[in-house]
Amino acid sequence: MADLAGQLWRQLKDRFHAAEEWAAIWRPVGGVPEWLAPGIALSGLLGLVLLAGVSLLSLGVLLTALLMAYLVLEQVFGVSVELNP
Repeated sequence: MADLAGQLWRQLKDRFHAAEEWAAIWRPVGGVPEWLAPGIALSGLLGLVLLAGVSLLSLGVLLTALLMAYLVLEQVFGVSVELNP
């Protein structure tokens, strides 16, 4: 019974060390002071939000351009575009 508890304890420690190694990815690189780490994390998050906004804005511009192309083709040139499933 003690051997089983020892094996479980070793597995638990191995899993904990694996989780620590994985969590090390999120730590700042280099010799950055600990008080600066939240600012770095916040700036990374802000960068992600900014990039998501740029991608959504690009999608909106693309859809607007497609709508304008459709309207020009239909109203000016008289070409009708139909999709028959």
